[in-house]
Amino acid sequence: MKQLDVSAWSRHELRLAFFDFSVRGEGDAHLVDAVLRAWLALGGLSRQQFDYWQDALTWRQGGNALPGWALPQFEVDPASVPRAGEEQERDFLLWRSARQAA
Repeated sequence: MKQLDVSAWSRHELRLAFFDFSVRGEGDAHLVDAVLRAWLALGGLSRQQFDYWQDALTWRQGGNALPGWALPQFEVDPASVPRAGEEQERDFLLWRSARQAA
């Protein structure tokens, strides 16, 4: 994944980008990766949190969602898009566990 430079971004901008990804599942993958790396470097994320959100990014790139995120197959009308729920979170945690065991 190519690295974007967000070092000139304010903490507010970093917070907004992290919020958009973590709560809504939004954001360009390269940008999200750069923001996660910036927060790790700033101490805003622990290594475990960073790893969790990196896995969530990989999960999203595979066409999946976490609770609160728009389900990818319904991205037509943002107002009426069904949101992922607990089932998707369970699937993510199982996928993540299997990935870490490999």
